[in-house]
Amino acid sequence: IAEKGTHSLMFKNQFFASPGQVEGEPRRKGRVYAAIEVPELDDGLQPYEAEPVYLECVDTSWLNSFKASENGPSWSKLFQAAPLSVLELTSYKLPLFPEGSNPGDIAWFEFGYEPASSSDSDARIYTNLLSEGATVKISFHEPRPLGWAERGGIGEVAQALAKYNSSSKSQYSLKKRLARVSTAGGVAFYDVGQGACQAAIDNELHIPQLYVDFGGGVLTNKKTFPDGFAGFCFTCDPMVILSHWDWDHWSSAQRWPEALNTPWLTPPVPLKPIQLAFAAELHERGSLHIWDAAWPGTITAGAVTIERCTGRTSNDSGLAVTLRRRRSSPKNCLLPGDADYACIPSVVAGESFNALCMTH
Repeated sequence: IAEKGTHSLMFKNQFFASPGQVEGEPRRKGRVYAAIEVPELDDGLQPYEAEPVYLECVDTSWLNSFKASENGPSWSKLFQAAPLSVLELTSYKLPLFPEGSNPGDIAWFEFGYEPASSSDSDARIYTNLLSEGATVKISFHEPRPLGWAERGGIGEVAQALAKYNSSSKSQYSLKKRLARVSTAGGVAFYDVGQGACQAAIDNELHIPQLYVDFGGGVLTNKKTFPDGFAGFCFTCDPMVILSHWDWDHWSSAQRWPEALNTPWLTPPVPLKPIQLAFAAELHERGSLHIWDAAWPGTITAGAVTIERCTGRTSNDSGLAVTLRRRRSSPKNCLLPGDADYACIPSVVAGESFNALCMTH
C-alpha cells in the first residue's frame, strides 16, 4: 500500500497539495477567470438550481501574462505554477451563459471578490481541492464570449496537450498492457465518499491490476472521504482509466501521489484550468495518454473493453469500461463513470450486464 502523500511524488502546483500541507485560505481580494460547463437540461429544470455551483478559476493577471516561450520553461511547467482556485456561488446567482451556448460548451466569466464574514458573504473561494474554503463577497462579474479561451493561453495549453499526448502513438503498447490485466478476481469498489474508484483484481491475492477512476470527496464533500482509509495498492503497477475529468473521479491522486507515475488513459481534456493543470502534471511525468479521434470507438484487450461515450457534455462523452472475469467469460461488469446509459454504445446495442456501478 502506498504511503499517503509520499514527499518525492508531490504535486508542483499547490492547488493539489496533499493533506497536511494545506494551510488556511488567504483573506484577500481576488480577480479570476472562471469556467463552468454548460449542462444538459434535466427534465426541463433550470440547471444548477438544486446543487452547488462551482467554477474553475485561474488568476486573471497570471493568465494575461501567460506565454510559453520557445527558449524558456515548457508550457506544462509554466502551467503547473498557475494560481488556481474554485469559486463556489452560495447565494450569488450564476450569470446567464453566453448567447449561442450549447451543452458541453465551456462558459467563461471574470469575477472579482473580497473577504467577507459568513453573514455578508455570497460565495466561497477554495485555493486547494482539500481546503475548507473562505467566505467572500462577489464584487463584480463580466461574461466572456464563446471561444474566448481558445484564443488565449488556455487554448495554447489545450493544443499542446493534444499534440504531445495523442494516444494513437501509444495504442499498441497500452492495448498490450491491458491484455495482460488479470480480472479473474472480479471488481473492487472503493468507498471514497462523493466520488468513484474501482479496480480489476486478480483471484489469488486480490491485488489491483487496473484502476477505473481514482476519485474521492473534495471541497464541501471532503468530509465524505472515509477516516482511516487504508490506501491504494500499486504492487502490480496498475494503470488508471479515467472515465471523465470531474475532480471526484481523479482527486485521490492528490492524497496518494504515487498514482501520478502510472499510465493514465483519459478522454480529451476539457478547456478548464484545473483539469488542464492536472493533465499538465501527468504530462510532465510521462503518464498521460489521451484517447483522441485516432482511436476507434471501442477497443477490447483481453478481458477489458473500453468504449467512447457519445454525448456532448464531459460526463456523457468520456470512457465507459466493461470488465469480464476472463477474455471469453459471459460474466461482465459495466463501469460507466457518470455517463447517461443512452450515451454508452454497448447499452444502446442491447448488451446485457451481470453487474454495474450506477451513475449519478
